[in-house]
Amino acid sequence: MGYSFDKNGRFLKWSPLFDFSSQETLNASLRLPTSAGIQVSENDIAILDINNDLQEIYYLEQSGRKAEMIDKYAEVIKKIDEAAIDNTTTVRTIENTLRPIFDKIRSHEEFLSKINPDYREDIYKNAVSART
Repeated sequence: MGYSFDKNGRFLKWSPLFDFSSQETLNASLRLPTSAGIQVSENDIAILDINNDLQEIYYLEQSGRKAEMIDKYAEVIKKIDEAAIDNTTTVRTIENTLRPIFDKIRSHEEFLSKINPDYREDIYKNAVSART
């Protein structure tokens, strides 16, 4: 199975976290999970605490280790997806300095709901092709 592209020849990606800047970041991007549409909320008593993970993403981003950063995003997204009950996950309140990173994860979870429905099937096919 090959990959699908939009009418302008752009690869149909399944996450806003995709990075096409190098072969290494593209390979990491292809390992990103498909958006599950999980609603992520926060409170002070949640069991799932991703602050340390977000801190690691911040460090990887600051040190220019993009491919490792994308892999860490994938790991955190999988944690959130696995903890979901009724399509919702609650995480411990996010530190303010890490909010932009957390917002990127939320954007990933909402990504496919904002994509032109005509492309969704091809996007899922791309995700499957990347894993085979």
